[in-house]
Amino acid sequence: MITKSVPRSTNLLKRSFLSFYLGRTIDLAGGSMTPVVLTLGILTASGSITDAGVVAAATMFPMLVLLVLGGVVADRGNRRTVLVVTNILSAAVRAGMGVMLLTGHYTLVAAIVLGVCSGFISAFSGPAMRGIVPELVASDQLQRANALLAATSSVVRVGGPLLAGILVATLGGGPALVVDAVCAVAAALFYLRITSSTGEVKHQESIIQGLKTGWRTFSSIRWIWISSISFAVINALNVAPLQILGSAIVLPVLGAAGWGAILSGRTVGMMLAGVLLVRRPLGSPLIYGRLIGTLSALPLIGFGATDNFWLLLIASFIGGAGFSVLGISYDSTLHTKVSTTVLSRVSSYDDLIAYGSIPIAQILVGPAAEAFGNHQLAIWCGIGLILATLIPLIFPSIRAVDELPDASNHRMPSK
Repeated sequence: MITKSVPRSTNLLKRSFLSFYLGRTIDLAGGSMTPVVLTLGILTASGSITDAGVVAAATMFPMLVLLVLGGVVADRGNRRTVLVVTNILSAAVRAGMGVMLLTGHYTLVAAIVLGVCSGFISAFSGPAMRGIVPELVASDQLQRANALLAATSSVVRVGGPLLAGILVATLGGGPALVVDAVCAVAAALFYLRITSSTGEVKHQESIIQGLKTGWRTFSSIRWIWISSISFAVINALNVAPLQILGSAIVLPVLGAAGWGAILSGRTVGMMLAGVLLVRRPLGSPLIYGRLIGTLSALPLIGFGATDNFWLLLIASFIGGAGFSVLGISYDSTLHTKVSTTVLSRVSSYDDLIAYGSIPIAQILVGPAAEAFGNHQLAIWCGIGLILATLIPLIFPSIRAVDELPDASNHRMPSK
């Protein structure tokens, strides 16, 4: 159920949240450009698709391995400091990549080392990013804050790669990566302006104890780990099939322009859903978020059922909106119901399970398509996506979570 329009409140635009919002937007803009710029730069320098794939994997692997440790660091320390430090380090890595391409000293080993460093940094910045939002806004503003962040992320996901292509075409890969590095420094400067609202002294556990505490908390909250498993299945059935299977079905029929338009329609749907939820938050977000989230299956079912461009565009738009609502409603519930003292650790375990299925699905989607056929597999993935979204609602802990009290340490930010 969507509640009536919420009056615009100054709570959401306090200085600390505004600084975080601007820093995160610039950070995401640079981050969304880096993979495109780096891939194009490596292809230009080496002419090897394999090199580009190896460097991408080198970035992903350390992030997954160290993600939980990043959650411990974010919970034990100051999340603002983590964001500032990781952005400075990220700027150094992006600049290093740019210099490597600018000077013509590209080697696969150097690119892998820089990719590993980038993944290492992401493992620490991600949990801090997810855990800091409840420190910056009041609990009754969290859904609006997450909706605003999600809507902006959708815009950046459209504009970042487009800008990256323009920069590479006009300046080349090296200078474009230097621009990315400047974005990371600018984001760090905005993060420096953040003033956290949590004034308690954090209990300084050892790293090992922090990992154990995070796991005990995560595994003891039934609705969270059920959701994590659900999102692992959702991501497995959605991300690789949408990106790989979808392109294999659409490209021969509608061409690259048609496929690009369909993906853009999805992103616009995600953006507009975020904008709507800023103004009209969901009541009982975890329940209604999942019900609306079933719409995210429409593109996959559409790929299997038709090759009509307009039908696929509409399905992609609606599916993007449904997927955005699903994510926003879950993040808002997590931020509201979990104490900020363990939020980054809980989020890191949550992300590890939810995203860990993606590489497996990317490997399996090709053989599965050969066995079942592209169109049939797309439809079955869509049906599975609907079931994975709805089945958690049979558990009482999922249905009752919206009635739980908010975490007690969410305070109104002072600035």
